[in-house]
Amino acid sequence: MDRTQLAKDIKNNPIFEESFEQIREQVLSDWRNSTNHDTVGREQLWLELRLIDKVYNHIITVLDDGKMYEYTTNLKEI
Repeated sequence: MDRTQLAKDIKNNPIFEESFEQIREQVLSDWRNSTNHDTVGREQLWLELRLIDKVYNHIITVLDDGKMYEYTTNLKEI
């Protein structure tokens, strides 16, 4: 299987989307259940949501740009 097809398969895999949706929902649930005095905790949850979105968008960009090979090669060098 070539990398382009693999990237498409990952991006279109429902499990990929579900995994990000589940973690977003968990963080939102934690936020909803936080007390109004827990401003530090809510700030942390807000940061987590931003990070989840950043990771998701980065993965989508890598898959869309067809840079998966380049990306994995760079990881091996680190």
